[in-house]
Amino acid sequence: MGQEGQEDLEYAFIGCILMEPAYAMPIAEKRKVEAEWFTGEECKALWPKLQEVWRKTGTVDPVLLAEALQKKGALAWMTKCIDRTPSARHAASYVERLAANLLTRRVSELGRSLLRDASELGGQEALDRAEGALAALRETEKGAYGGFRTASDFAETILSDYALVHQKRIVEGDAKFFIGLRLPWDVLNVKYTGVKPGIHIIAARPSQGKTAIAVCMSAGMAFGGVRQLFFSVDMHPRLLVERYGALLGQVSLPKLNFGGSKADVEKLRAGLWRTQHAGAAKREEPHPNNLLISDACRVDRIIGEIHRAVKYDGVRCVWLDYLQILSGDGDYMNHKEEIDDVLQRLKQTALGLGIPIFCLAQLNRENGKDPNREPQLTDLGDSGSIEREASTVLMLWKDPDVRKTWDSEPPLHLAMEQESLARKLEPMWLLLAKNQQGATGKIPFVFYKNYFMFRPGDHEATPIQTRDDKGRVIKTDRSPYFDTIRDDFLVLSKPDGTGLDDALAKAGALGFRGLQNLNKREVEA
Repeated sequence: MGQEGQEDLEYAFIGCILMEPAYAMPIAEKRKVEAEWFTGEECKALWPKLQEVWRKTGTVDPVLLAEALQKKGALAWMTKCIDRTPSARHAASYVERLAANLLTRRVSELGRSLLRDASELGGQEALDRAEGALAALRETEKGAYGGFRTASDFAETILSDYALVHQKRIVEGDAKFFIGLRLPWDVLNVKYTGVKPGIHIIAARPSQGKTAIAVCMSAGMAFGGVRQLFFSVDMHPRLLVERYGALLGQVSLPKLNFGGSKADVEKLRAGLWRTQHAGAAKREEPHPNNLLISDACRVDRIIGEIHRAVKYDGVRCVWLDYLQILSGDGDYMNHKEEIDDVLQRLKQTALGLGIPIFCLAQLNRENGKDPNREPQLTDLGDSGSIEREASTVLMLWKDPDVRKTWDSEPPLHLAMEQESLARKLEPMWLLLAKNQQGATGKIPFVFYKNYFMFRPGDHEATPIQTRDDKGRVIKTDRSPYFDTIRDDFLVLSKPDGTGLDDALAKAGALGFRGLQNLNKREVEA
C-alpha cells in the first residue's frame, strides 16, 4: 500500500475513535497502539493527547482535544478525520453536539468558581469576575467547525462593502462616505477612512483634554445615530453628563459652579436636552438614549456589560476613561502586566463583537519633563503593549509657540470679544501617531476648556516662514492653523440650525465661514 493510502487509513482510524471512543479506544489500547505506528505527522502529534484525554475523562471530546493541542485549525482537521469514517454523514451534528456539551460543562465550572469566589471575596467581586466569562460563553458560536469561520463567511461582505463605497463616492459623489463609524470632523474621517473594529487610543498628559475630546467625538457620533457605552472610571457619571451638557449648551461649568445667571442655567438645560435627544430625527420624538453610561472598573464586569450592550441595546461604539486605572482580574507581578492583560482582553472583545473601543490613556512622566517636545508612541505610559495592540493612536499636544503668541495677543476673534475666555483657549494639535487604516499626521484644534469643547482649526492653512539672507528658514509661525475655526457637528445639532460659528459671526468674530465671506468681499473689491 502506498504512503498516501496508508495515511488515509490512519486518518479514518483516528476518525473512528473520535466518533465511537467507548468501542474503538479499548481495542486500540488492547493492541497497544502507539504514536510510532503512524506515518502521518499530524496523527503522531495527536495520538498522545488523545490517550491523555481518554484516560482523564473516560471519553474523547474533539473540542477538548483541540484545546489540548493548542493548534489553530485542530478541530477542523479532526472533523475531516471523522469525514473519512463510515459514519461521516453524522460528523457535523456530532461535533456540534460536543461543542454544546462543552458549553454546558464550562457554565457548570463557572458556577462552581462563582460560588468559591463568593465565599472568599464576597458577592459583588465574585460577580464582577464572572461577568466577562459569562458573556463570552453566551456568545460562543456552535457549528460543524466549533466556531471556526471560513473565507466564504467574509467574501460576500467585503465585496458588498466596496461596491457600496464605489456607488457612494464615485457614482453619487459623496466624498464623505466611508465604511465604518463616522467621527464628527471630516478631516479626521479622511484619515481614519471610517472607524473600524479594534482598540483606538486617545492619549495626553493629565488635564490636557482627553475626556473633553472623547465627549466631543462621542456627542458628534450620537447625533449621527450611533449608540455608545461610556465607562466613566475616572469621574462620577454625573460629572461626565455635565460635560456633555456644557458642550452642547455652550455654557461654562466653572461659571455655573460659582453661581451663573438664569440664562446660563437655561443653556445647560438646553445642552442636557440635546444630550438626551442626540440622534432623534425630529424635535418631538422621544429621546433615543444614544449615550449609555457605566461606572464599572473591573475588566470582567466591563467585558460583560459590553457584550450585553452590543447584543441587547444596539451599542456600536465603546469609550473607556481611562485605561491605566482599570482593574484586571488575575494575580499580576506588576502594573504593566495587569495593563497588558486588560488591553488584550479588551482587544479580543472589540474584534469578536466587531466594534471599536476607544481607550483614553496617560502619557508617561518622561513626556512631561519637556512640554515643548511632541509626544511619541514610546511616551505611552505603563505598557509597551498599548502601541502594539492599538489600531490607531491619537495624542494631544499643546503648541507652545502659538500659545506664546496668544499670551501676548489673546485671540479675541475666537472668543466673542471676551478677553477672559480668549486667554483660556488652547491651541492643540491632534497627532495621529499610528493608523492601521490610513494616513498619519497632525490636525489643528482650538480647545475651549471652560466648555469642554474642541473646535477644528484650519488644516488647509499655510504657515508663515521667516528666512535669513541666504534663504534658510529660521522661524516658522504656525498660528495661521489656529486663527480660524471650521464648522462641525455643533452647527447641525442646534434645533434652529445655528452653532458657535454663527454666534462668533454675530459678535464680529471670525469663524471659518466668516473668513470665507471676508475673502469673497476682498476679491469683489
